[in-house]
Order: sequence, then C-alpha cells, then structure tokens
Amino acid sequence: MDKKLLKKLRLLYVEDDAVVRNELHELLSDFFDKVFVAKDGQEGLDVYHENKDEIDVILTDINMPHLNGIDMLKKIRKDSKKIPVFITTAHSDNDLLAKAIKLKVYEYIIKPVDVRYLLNEMNELANVLYQDSLLRKQNKELEEYKRVIDASSIVVKCDEHMKISYVNELFCQTTGFNETELLGQDFKVIKHPDMSDEVYTKMYSQVLSNNSWHGVLKNLTKEHKTFTTDCYIIPMLNDIGEITGAISIQRDITDEVNKKRNIQLSLMKDKS
Repeated sequence: MDKKLLKKLRLLYVEDDAVVRNELHELLSDFFDKVFVAKDGQEGLDVYHENKDEIDVILTDINMPHLNGIDMLKKIRKDSKKIPVFITTAHSDNDLLAKAIKLKVYEYIIKPVDVRYLLNEMNELANVLYQDSLLRKQNKELEEYKRVIDASSIVVKCDEHMKISYVNELFCQTTGFNETELLGQDFKVIKHPDMSDEVYTKMYSQVLSNNSWHGVLKNLTKEHKTFTTDCYIIPMLNDIGEITGAISIQRDITDEVNKKRNIQLSLMKDKS
C-alpha cells in the first residue's frame, strides 16, 4: 500500500455509532491528509456542502438517524456525479445494494469493517485518482503548448490524402486566405512556382510512410507575395497506429532569408 497516495486525499467519514466513529476516525487520520467527521446523514450533507472543494472521497454508513446514507448520497449526487463513495452497512441487503449501484457507489462494505481491506480499496482508488490528476495536468500542459504554438507558428493539419483539414489564425494572417478557401485543398496549394513538385512528392511519400519531414518551403500569398517558411511535418496516427493525416508546424523565415540574401549581395558587390 502506498501511504503517500492516501495522504493526498481528504475524506468525509459519516457514522452514527460513536464508538465505531471515534475508533475508525483515529485510525483513518493516520492515513489521510484530512478526515471530516459527521454523526448522521444530515450532518454529513452539511459538512459536504461546507467543504466540498476539499473532499476527495466519502465513507458513510447507510442506517443513520435524520437522513440515511442512501438519501444523503442522492442529495450529494445532485451536486457531484463523480466523487467516489464507500458505503458500510451491517446487513447485506440486495435492495440497498441495487440503490447503491444506481448511485455509482465505489465499494459496498459489510460491517464490522475489515480495516485492511478498506485501506487497500481506498489505496487503489487513490492510485486511480492520482493517474487521473496526472492526465489532467498533461492535458493542461498540452493545451498550453498548443496555445503557444498557435500564437507563434503557422499550423496546418491534413488528412491521409494531404488535403487541408485545419489551418490556424496565423496561417490565414500570413497568406491572406481564409479558412473556408483552404479546407479541402492540397497542402501545396500555396506552393511558389520556383518550388519543384519533386519536393512535395518526396515530402508526401516520407510522411505517409510514417516518417517526419523537415525542409524550407517557398510560398505565395493570396496577393502573390512571396514568403518562406522553415517547415516540420509529422504523421498523425490513430489508436492502432494507422496514419490518419499529418500536421505541419512552420516558422516564417522570410526576413531571415532576405537579410541573408542582402548580405550576400553586399559581399559580392564589395568583391567586384
């Protein structure tokens, strides 16, 4: 059992039996970051609403005064469909079990509670929640990377036939075309006449063979102005590894190319 994972979680524990509640509360406090305690369903509901942003998991008895565990959970589910819930009960009641399943209870535990079993099950849950948090963090980072790339680079996506399926705003600003004019067009729709078709043939063959391509492209805007890009193209794959298209990230290097050309012309002039 990974105690570090459990220590990341905060628990709401609801139990009407004072002896059981105090003993289990003391034990659980050693394993969880924080344990909120309530003596019946109504108090449990109140504690949940007061601290719902801090509670990661709920452990509750079913048979309690004022509001039983099932009815408490029904009210909580109106606020949160996903918070994991462990239910404890002294009886194996099929009707209660059916209700618990409908309310998406994570685990149904018969009293007296086997603490080792409970902690092992909660540890598995802690691992699932930790993996979910990592995934959310990675997705957030990917969204941030996408935002940065979209702001600084020309982005083009193509289908498996190298027909354009997406262009970002910077592409439209650079070329003067709008998205509607470009969707469905061949990737080389803005190819400059000076660029050889052979370059694109090699590019398509390489990318559609599941290899990346890198090179410099000379292009034309809608107003027939020239611009040059440093281009990376990588294939896009589905879950079973089939190529579904390609994505191109391009950096406008027109100014760099022009400066280099001007320097070369100046050097040639000086030599002459």
